[in-house]
Amino acid sequence: METTGVTIRDHINGKLFPATCLAWVFILLLLILLWGEHGRHVLSWVVFLPFLGFAGCMLYTIFGIRCSVCRGRISQLVYLPGGGIFRLSRKIKFCPFCGVDLDREVGASEEERKHREGGEDVLPA
Repeated sequence: METTGVTIRDHINGKLFPATCLAWVFILLLLILLWGEHGRHVLSWVVFLPFLGFAGCMLYTIFGIRCSVCRGRISQLVYLPGGGIFRLSRKIKFCPFCGVDLDREVGASEEERKHREGGEDVLPA
């Protein structure tokens, strides 16, 4: 299998960044709707729509963004001290579930996974 040149960290950040940005957009929209006219003339279901969008983004980041090797829910590492809210911190070096290096290319990790599962012997002895 050929490698793609994309690291596992970049792959995860590529999914995490847009979901987090969209969640912030929904929060801002909710605040604008609540602030406008102090929420008096806004229908209650209209205010509920940005909340649903925010909840959907958070559920996606929690359950949808996973390690490409072990499928562990790795996106929660964003909330560790020293991390950002939009990307995994560079201080996080390995997946806590399978131990794979997050700066390894996605294709290389797939070859290692096949090797661990007893597939083809692709790693040098």
